[in-house]
Amino acid sequence: WLMVQQIAHQGIGRIAGDCIIDDSYFDSSVYAPGYDEDNSSRAYEAATSALAVNFNCVAVHQAPGDTIGSPAHIALFPKSDALIVRGHAQTVLHGCAMNISTGAQGDKTVVNVGGCIRLSDEPKYQYRKVWDIRQFFAGALASMLRENGIVLQGAVRYGKLPEKNAKLLLEFSSLPMSEYVGEMFKYSNNFTAEMFFKMLGANRLGAPGTWDKGATVMKGFWKAQNLPGAPVAKNGSGMGNSNRFTPAQITALLRWAWQQKEWWPEYVSALSIAGADGTVKKRFCDSSCKGIVRAKTGTLADYGVTALAGYILLPKTTYAFAILINKSPKNPADDWKLQEKILEAVMPK
Repeated sequence: WLMVQQIAHQGIGRIAGDCIIDDSYFDSSVYAPGYDEDNSSRAYEAATSALAVNFNCVAVHQAPGDTIGSPAHIALFPKSDALIVRGHAQTVLHGCAMNISTGAQGDKTVVNVGGCIRLSDEPKYQYRKVWDIRQFFAGALASMLRENGIVLQGAVRYGKLPEKNAKLLLEFSSLPMSEYVGEMFKYSNNFTAEMFFKMLGANRLGAPGTWDKGATVMKGFWKAQNLPGAPVAKNGSGMGNSNRFTPAQITALLRWAWQQKEWWPEYVSALSIAGADGTVKKRFCDSSCKGIVRAKTGTLADYGVTALAGYILLPKTTYAFAILINKSPKNPADDWKLQEKILEAVMPK
């Protein structure tokens, strides 16, 4: 969106030829090892690509209609020619819930809407993954060009951009990497983690970035820092059943990070604060650990996995910790309570 704004501000009102999109910085594999390639439309299983918009997800804005029986108001962000809305939801007085899912139809992503919404419900967004990520990006770009009055006479298509005789029109710089690490940790953003993993592979070992290259860089880092054992990382987010780390290895990594004073303040500030924000905002609220524990959560409900790792920041010392619970038959909330009790045991009386 901002890139198109800047193109418009340069006074460009017409593109005579095609708009060619080059996403070759990553390979063509879009789902990380360990991801379930099922029909789920869950946003945390979104595909990974070198060029992506809105985390390769569509934000579906829903609001009740004006009267009982009227259809709900549905809007999509970003707008894209590759999105189709199908179905509707009815406005009711009591009960019921809206159902929103996505599915593939050729090179389009269909947003399926059903159920109902209460007249008193506040407007909100629900996020769902898109299926043809290339067409989604191309469609979003075409839509934004139109909205800014830029006439595209050709088509939006994918290809390899020529390096010879190319004139740089616009160079767009992102925010510092530390900003994205903070969002990744606070909100447990799998998409960002996978982007980092493939980017590391491309940056250190050359494009295209792959999950295998990311794993190779991680292994090389682990060995170079003389960290214990040989953990297995097949993807960047920890999704699925393919990664293997022990609590001792994670704690050793946290101890190593503590010693890196040039960037450790940014690292620890990226972790969620117990009882205050991120994925532990609603945890530790009545605990002596509130505001003192900085941690990253990890939950894999299908495998009974509940994890918590980070730091306990005490006045006179700091503890690094990692608690991994595997194959738990309990509700995750019970495991969270157990983790809370373990951490409270090391708090000063």
